Amino acid sequence: MIVVIGADGFLGDRMVVKLREADRFLSSERNDGEEDAFAKGTDVVPFGDIDEFFSFLPSRYQDIEWIVFCDKRIPNAAASVFRQEIVQKLWTVTARYSVPLLYAFYQPTELQVTDFSPDRFVLWAGRQYRKPPFWYIFRVGEVYGRQEDVPGETTSRVYSFYRQILSTGEITLPERERAENETSDGRDYLYVQDAVRVFYWFMQHRPANGVYDLGSGFGRSDLALANAIFRALKLPPRVRYTLAQPEASEKEPESFRPDLRDLRKAGYRKPFFSVEKGVKSLLRKPHGTEIHPVFEC
Repeated sequence: MIVVIGADGFLGDRMVVKLREADRFLSSERNDGEEDAFAKGTDVVPFGDIDEFFSFLPSRYQDIEWIVFCDKRIPNAAASVFRQEIVQKLWTVTARYSVPLLYAFYQPTELQVTDFSPDRFVLWAGRQYRKPPFWYIFRVGEVYGRQEDVPGETTSRVYSFYRQILSTGEITLPERERAENETSDGRDYLYVQDAVRVFYWFMQHRPANGVYDLGSGFGRSDLALANAIFRALKLPPRVRYTLAQPEASEKEPESFRPDLRDLRKAGYRKPFFSVEKGVKSLLRKPHGTEIHPVFEC
């Protein structure tokens, strides 16, 4: 049994889908020869509420192969960071029952100082006598993908741009960004399919325990993102620049840039979708070539 906590959120729901698809894949002849760490028929048990999981755990811990917690992207950015008490509690119970743990949380796009960081968690974990057999913490940046418009969660900049283009036929950018071009550096956008592939790979291969940054490794400007969506929708690019408000004219805070060196050192070598390829894949029907009219599908 694999337990997925946060399964009612965007990232958690996609992880449940990935695990169930992988289970069906095991029974087909399309397996590319790579051994899978999970037996055919492994149950995937989703939990939306973490308290329900803690009530469930004592009587079923012997059946659990992995605990996967995909945190939610909630509107209050200060609350979207690493959650100390919950992760320490999960650590304690997974250590007690010897169950591997994978926890993924959204690093706020704009960097900020928090009272408790994953790096400090590593120091705390090193002082603990009992440890889970395997544990991975993923600091995830700007994730986008199908069905991300989940009640109670914020959406990605990709989704926001898409909705604006669909509604008005154009994208509005601050005047200060007029000098940008498609090659200008900007935010890192991670296609959700890449995120869940990384999680699954770690569950299979079990590299070194620790905290890992997760992103695409591609910094893209707002103009590049907008043009990628226009091209995917087969629409002429229409960008309108507006004067920023005085309080918004100051330099924007530095955005989160995932450092993928530890991920690559762990052995994950697969390439990531660029935002251009990810948006193109996202806005097309799964089994056809026509542009799909709705992002949520």
